[in-house]
Amino acid sequence: MADPLTKELRSQTHRLVYKDDDAEVHSHVLDLLQIRTDEKIVGHAVKTEANRPYLQKIVDHLNATGHPEIDWIEVKTDKDAPAWKLHNAMDFLWARANMHETDLDIVRRRALRLGPSVEFWQLFDRGVHHWGREAAIFYLIEQGELVPEFADDRITKVSTLLVNMRC
Repeated sequence: MADPLTKELRSQTHRLVYKDDDAEVHSHVLDLLQIRTDEKIVGHAVKTEANRPYLQKIVDHLNATGHPEIDWIEVKTDKDAPAWKLHNAMDFLWARANMHETDLDIVRRRALRLGPSVEFWQLFDRGVHHWGREAAIFYLIEQGELVPEFADDRITKVSTLLVNMRC
């Protein structure tokens, strides 16, 4: 749900039929169905990384068969969602639900005043944690107005953020 393109997620909704390399008929239940804001519908087959080759064969057969209600199907494993991505995703979801325009304005002004890069904590009031400012910061990161210097890391209070705001 942290993917901004996701409008809705459905769990275990589709049993799809396919033929394997030996023309034997099988069925597979998709773990997730993602309905996106661009109206694309994407199926997700989820397993551990160790099972990716096995699952990829099934997904290749499913994609080759085609299913009118699904645009494409992809494999997702624990490698696609390391712990830092899950933590960031939870923070983005929390921020969407808890940010307020007043805090967004304060964070934007402070970021522009501090320069091209800031540390996350500098966007609080005198460095003192404030949950509203934190929600605004995470929201602005998700919107691309603040960009983590290191894209493949967990975002924390000491993360360096590049200011990518339009004046």
